[in-house]
Amino acid sequence: MASNTSIPIENLAKILRQNGIDTGEKRFFEWMRMKRYLTKRKSKATSLPTQRSIEMGLLETKWTPYYMRDVFFN
Repeated sequence: MASNTSIPIENLAKILRQNGIDTGEKRFFEWMRMKRYLTKRKSKATSLPTQRSIEMGLLETKWTPYYMRDVFFN
């Protein structure tokens, strides 16, 4: 679980924008990838924090359980 003081990156981008930093969500995510705070992979794990950013205490992950219904194959 994430800590009580954490906020989603999307919300941080909005706060930065409101405080005069010219960025939006997509540009902020790209900047985070360019600075190697987030992974650059072209997969489902494309925006995960890097080990470096976690060790620096800048980012953390919040895992949410995902339940799938039973799938039957013939």
